[in-house]
Amino acid sequence: MHDAGGAARAAPSVIVPCNFTINDQTAAAQRPDAVTVDVTFPSATKVARIAFRNSYAASVSVRFTTDRAALMRSDRENLDGWRLMVENYTLMVHPLVETESQLWHSITSKHFVSGSGDTPAIALRLYLRQPAVHWRAITLKQIQVHTYSSAAPLPTIAGGKEAALQAQLAKSKGVSSQIEALSGVGVELFSACQAFGAWEIPTRRRVVATSEGGAGAGDGV
Repeated sequence: MHDAGGAARAAPSVIVPCNFTINDQTAAAQRPDAVTVDVTFPSATKVARIAFRNSYAASVSVRFTTDRAALMRSDRENLDGWRLMVENYTLMVHPLVETESQLWHSITSKHFVSGSGDTPAIALRLYLRQPAVHWRAITLKQIQVHTYSSAAPLPTIAGGKEAALQAQLAKSKGVSSQIEALSGVGVELFSACQAFGAWEIPTRRRVVATSEGGAGAGDGV
């Protein structure tokens, strides 16, 4: 493409879905403190967006690698070769509230650590955490990864998926807003009740009449 002066001009970039493989490391027998999910690409890919439906994870961090040896290493505590892309992105503001546990989320470049989205990656590693131990399993569902492209996506395929994703994200955002509003009301109500001593349960006295020929019952609580 050229401008009026004849100089070359780069085509505008759009984000499109990319191909990847998921290796879910969720333990089935006993839920660990942190679960990792690996997303691997067939070739080095610049990540523009990560979208998914949460399943009981309270937060997620994302690292990426350009080193295939780091990807194949079995020791997941060893972070050599893995660079931070997203740090502690909140998925459940209230980890004990199930209403937030299965909402849709979209992590875009504005959430990335500066410069981390500029390097093509061969894999992502998502670290899921949940401090509330009573949730039996945590994972992510319907993961989508998008990259940059100078070609417009096919409207009947990518466009339709994008519209569906935006609808799910809007619905999840609405649920989150309602939960936040209710949380604020709950805090205000609790504070007001504390101020007026409404949390003190009054003692009730029960009087039992004595029947003729029977023994009288004392006061009870």
